[in-house]
Amino acid sequence: MMFSYDVRDAEAWAKFSGDYNPIHFDLQQARAMGLETLTVHGMRALLDMKNHLSHNVMAAKSEFYQFNARLRQAVKCQTPYQLVSTLILAGSGVSSLLTEPVSGTCCFSSKLTGKSAFPAACATLDHMLTGAQLAALSEAYPSDKPDVMSWELLDAVLFAQIVNMPETLECVRESLPHLSALSLADVFKQIPVVQTHHDVHFSRQHMVSRHQEAFNKPFYYGLLPAMVIGDSEQGFVIRMTIQGGYDAHPSIMTAITLKTWPVQTH
Repeated sequence: MMFSYDVRDAEAWAKFSGDYNPIHFDLQQARAMGLETLTVHGMRALLDMKNHLSHNVMAAKSEFYQFNARLRQAVKCQTPYQLVSTLILAGSGVSSLLTEPVSGTCCFSSKLTGKSAFPAACATLDHMLTGAQLAALSEAYPSDKPDVMSWELLDAVLFAQIVNMPETLECVRESLPHLSALSLADVFKQIPVVQTHHDVHFSRQHMVSRHQEAFNKPFYYGLLPAMVIGDSEQGFVIRMTIQGGYDAHPSIMTAITLKTWPVQTH
């Protein structure tokens, strides 16, 4: 299966998520990171990878599922990419690689596997999206796939909440007190930030078409404590985790790992 992305894909994902990182829109910023062209958001390219895995996974009777992705190289705009999936031993899941055929470079690797339990860590679900808000986000979902699974949408929604929640900015500002930032967009303008990993756990109830899951009820979510490693001179690795569900018990959990470049403090 072949894919190619352009700036319109980046714009659509930015509009949905609020992630206006300039490396996806400003060629000068992209070249400053050693890239020869503009790139699409890793999360946008993952939409297609997650959908492909969802429809190839064999562990249909699992109570829970786990999706893991390693974002190894930026996905360049106006460049063809090939997505290939392989069944994991004993049909317990499926793995995929997104590669650039011309160079042979592997950009993303991922897998979707069945699990018997949901992670024990539990966040306080103290934020809420109304059913109307969730339905509107479903309509705005930036993918042309007609068979999007519910977990794919909810994962994208939770990522957008991480980007836009005040708690996220507070975490970044604690780690980078020298930055003058009022939003994550301000942070992105001052230092390069890239995503390196994406992990999702979810229950079987979300392994259905988004049209089969009723989005007419409140959806609750909350952040777990962030993990921050590194310093301003070497750069930081930040892992942020968010959980969500339709009641007090989370049924989906999204974790992202971000890496920053060193910060100039003088």
